[in-house]
Amino acid sequence: MKIKFFLNSLTALVLIIAGANYALAVNFCSEAKTTAIYFVNGVWTDRDDAEVVRVLIEDAYSQELKNLYPSQIFEFKVAYNYHIDTVRDIIEVIGQKVAEINNPGVSKISPEVYLAMYTALKDIHSFIPFAAEPVVLTIEEAIAARITAEVNSSALIQKFESDLLEGQRDLLFAHSQGNMFAGDAMASLSGTYDGSIGMIGVASPAAFLYGSQSTYYTAHDDRIINMLRPLFSVLSSNVDNDPGLFNDPRDFSNHQFERSYFLKSLASRGLVDQDFYGKISSLVFPYTYLGSGAITVTLTWGSEPDVDLHVFEPNGAHVYYGNMMGSYGYLDLDDVTGYGPEHYYVSCGDIKPGTFKVGVNYYYGQNPEVAQIQINTSDGNTRTFTKNLPQSYGSAGNNSPLDVASVDVTLDSNGGYVYSVHQ
Repeated sequence: MKIKFFLNSLTALVLIIAGANYALAVNFCSEAKTTAIYFVNGVWTDRDDAEVVRVLIEDAYSQELKNLYPSQIFEFKVAYNYHIDTVRDIIEVIGQKVAEINNPGVSKISPEVYLAMYTALKDIHSFIPFAAEPVVLTIEEAIAARITAEVNSSALIQKFESDLLEGQRDLLFAHSQGNMFAGDAMASLSGTYDGSIGMIGVASPAAFLYGSQSTYYTAHDDRIINMLRPLFSVLSSNVDNDPGLFNDPRDFSNHQFERSYFLKSLASRGLVDQDFYGKISSLVFPYTYLGSGAITVTLTWGSEPDVDLHVFEPNGAHVYYGNMMGSYGYLDLDDVTGYGPEHYYVSCGDIKPGTFKVGVNYYYGQNPEVAQIQINTSDGNTRTFTKNLPQSYGSAGNNSPLDVASVDVTLDSNGGYVYSVHQ
């Protein structure tokens, strides 16, 4: 019964689901108290579309925040979860729901759901070639999408945790599937940082909220979310957004961020505005454990005891656990008990042109490990890299750590710093 419903409704799902998200020019080197406001995008959203929504949120709130909190900094940024293509985005949502519910009964039907999606996509091929053409769904593709979801969540959690350790508050504006990623972050971080990270979900497909600062707004007639309800547990709708038959500005799905939730004429906008300013007022700034600046590098890994972060600075200085103070930057956290983070930063006052080379050494452990390295620069950009570590090398690996990425720092025509992060 549920599978039949899914087959009948997937055509509409492919036709009308949408989302959006980037980063803002602000003084990222300011020492003022800082709140990072992230847009966490939904499915089928490229970075240009995401930037449109980020600007929309910034335009809605930035001036009033300046009026209310003139001594503070508010950064409007994108926490982008990468999408592969239309079909894998849908599979990813289903995979997240299966993982969220964690019910053995759900796992039994998930192969049927994948098969139903494949069949439905074949049926709609003639109607939507762009959506269906690239796809011959296989188990491998389904697994790839599930892995993508895990990588997205892990990278976003690493970014938010770095903010919090550096003394910043985070407020996550999540739309559609972005609620699943934001929810993962709240589940991971709110226990330690409850009160310093918050979430406002819009059009949420999630089943749960985590932490004391999580809220959501889903319209009673959101067609996309209502399609999920026969298959999965989803938070109850809580907004009457219907302005009437002849005055409805929303898109057909009643699901898009701007047209269906963020227009000033809609009930949801007033609720979101009130909630937004309430969270800005109540979120507390966490204790500053780590530094931040022009370049910030964070390393995390799995359960093996010790992976080390290494940075070679432009003048050749080698910064690692044996030499934590470099000529430019500082390794202000070295972890030897598993997971990380390890953390290196160059303050804005110490940055100079040149190339910073980032590497890792698997110092101690019994099993293969995977390192995740995130590099943030003061122009608001974030890059995340993973490195497979098949075996540990101990101190023998200190002089030749595995290369991860480089940061090239140059000057533009106005004397400002330009950062290029590459492998």
